[in-house]
Amino acid sequence: MRYVNIFILIFSLSSKVFANPDACEMIPEYTCSDATLNDGTGQVVRQDSRVPQQQKIIDDSLTSLVSQYQRALTSTDNPPSNNDINIALSASGATLAPACSEDQRFRNGRLNFGCARILALFLARRANDDIFRDEKQDDTAYPFGRPGLEDLNLMVNSSLYKQVLSEHNKVLNSQLDFTQTSKRVEGVFKKSLVYMNQFIDSSITDRATRDKIKNKINSIRFEGVDCSSGGNETYSLDSSFVSNAFYEPTTNAFKYCNGLALQGLSDYHLTHIITHELAHSIDPCRITQGPSISRFSYASNTPQVNEYPFQVLQCLRSEGSVQAFDPKALPNDPNPTTGQRRSNRMTEPQESKEPFCHSTDQINESFCDWMGSEVLARYMQFDRPNATRQQHIDGIASIWRPMCNDADGLGPSMLGSVGGPHPARRDRLERITLAQPTIRRLVGCSPLTPEDDITYCDYNRPHTPPSTPDLDEVGESAYPPAKTNQKQTPQGDEGAL
Repeated sequence: MRYVNIFILIFSLSSKVFANPDACEMIPEYTCSDATLNDGTGQVVRQDSRVPQQQKIIDDSLTSLVSQYQRALTSTDNPPSNNDINIALSASGATLAPACSEDQRFRNGRLNFGCARILALFLARRANDDIFRDEKQDDTAYPFGRPGLEDLNLMVNSSLYKQVLSEHNKVLNSQLDFTQTSKRVEGVFKKSLVYMNQFIDSSITDRATRDKIKNKINSIRFEGVDCSSGGNETYSLDSSFVSNAFYEPTTNAFKYCNGLALQGLSDYHLTHIITHELAHSIDPCRITQGPSISRFSYASNTPQVNEYPFQVLQCLRSEGSVQAFDPKALPNDPNPTTGQRRSNRMTEPQESKEPFCHSTDQINESFCDWMGSEVLARYMQFDRPNATRQQHIDGIASIWRPMCNDADGLGPSMLGSVGGPHPARRDRLERITLAQPTIRRLVGCSPLTPEDDITYCDYNRPHTPPSTPDLDEVGESAYPPAKTNQKQTPQGDEGAL
């Protein structure tokens, strides 16, 4: 019976037909399934997958590298040194191939074509891995056995390997064009700022505080999608494919790295991740930083959660939410993981010089997830009024799908290091994003009740039972749609997950 149930679950995830009417119980598994997502704005793939554009860049790069290494190995004008050839032979194990045997590998003082082809394939695969940081190669990439670490280290530092890789990366970098990606991200960036301003107007009553916070977020600049370091590395391209987005407090700027764009673009995903990063400028730690015109000051050097302008910190630290780890909570507990869901606590709590700024305090990431979900609700409500329920579900899944992997999905072992700055990823989805009332309604989930073990952190009712109205009850006039040039087309009747 157990295997029958597993088959039914897998079939349900792929066919989007669930017997359970409450979609929120199934969305975490659906997010990391093999189901194709179609939210009406784009597609985002898992961390262990690639969209066609990304795969084509990688495949074309490999083909080019094979040709370049083949030419370098057989060049008569600038032949490789025998030492570099011997290093490549040792690392690849190609001496086992007849064409590369000691009495066959050289003809008329040059490496024969067959042996050069074998070495070119090995060098190119390794070089492509270095460019794209691909750690998923199987043993077919090493037909003569995986190389030893010492041989591999000698090879990647050889003149032959580095010279070809350096020239290849210069050409590849010049061919990459993310102009359209940058324009699209910038459009969502501007729209997210509009919704953030509207949300701040509704959630903070003190005008002086509200103006400081709005001044800070409105001064953030969008600095494009190029996250390369601009350093002196001549043959490493991995920085051009960084899968990340971040807010830089020292320059008050936001970047969305093109490597993340290569996993796909969805406006749901963009809205949430952009808002999350912009919210870091006003998170409980960084809200005290920056110029005085936009800098908030706590009343004391050891502020309590109720001093923060957004009254949700106590809720986010609670068991009903993500239990955001507080490094000062259990300074004398020899086993601080006791009672914590999915090991959200670290092992050795430490003091922080600034309030809420300890590297292991999870309140900052939790707050940014919360803000991202509040803005996402407004995007779904006002920018996607004709979207089907299934498209909304796919949009939610697209936000978290890049965090999935083969083994664990969004499970407990996806935490990263214990005591890191993020709560458990499944908790972030279930207890923040899917706790938001408007999001729950639009994806077809039943409303939360006081009997549920999940608490919606309501800024209007700090840390109260989760019986809270959604945006329909607030009224559309309170949160008008952000201006956008994107035309809306009817998406059809609402479907079922």
